[in-house]
Amino acid sequence: MYFLARYFLLTFVVLAVLTSCSEPPQKEIEAADRAYKAALNAQAEIYAKEELGSARKALERVQAEIREERYKEAREAALLARARAEAALKAAKENKAKVRYQAEKGLAELKVNLEKARKMLAGASNLQDECRDRFNYRLEDLDLALSESDFQIKRGEFPVVLEESRRLSSALLALEKEIEPAIKKASVPDIKAKKKKRLKK
Repeated sequence: MYFLARYFLLTFVVLAVLTSCSEPPQKEIEAADRAYKAALNAQAEIYAKEELGSARKALERVQAEIREERYKEAREAALLARARAEAALKAAKENKAKVRYQAEKGLAELKVNLEKARKMLAGASNLQDECRDRFNYRLEDLDLALSESDFQIKRGEFPVVLEESRRLSSALLALEKEIEPAIKKASVPDIKAKKKKRLKK
């Protein structure tokens, strides 16, 4: 009697498993789809490409398993897709915060360095006006580009701003390397004139 009861119990479990796997795992698929859409809304295509691609592949596998009517495998793939999509969502949020911080930091540093370059030019009294104007025009161009980057920050275009801040920093550094020698060269005659005055005395 015990063995008979055990046999019927095992038969019931097997039938239950077979029944549960006889149709697509709609609940798991919907959960995976929601997780994937949440990752997309968090801009995972920009900030977590690898993780999102992994989730997409798992979703594609779900569809492939359903076409072959392998519903157990489809359920497993759906669970995997959800987990990967959730990982993409988390990575996107973390990476976006990092890129935003780096972009804002880069712009802040650039503004400070731009102001230093302006003061350096303003303090170079012996620099010819033509030369000073040429440098100031280039500094104004950098300032205009900075203003555009400020608008891009407000629009949430952090990767673009980060790249632009690096480009502008390189441009400013190159300009400073031109300004400093020009200032030194302009100050040489003044030093010579002072020496001549001392000798006359």
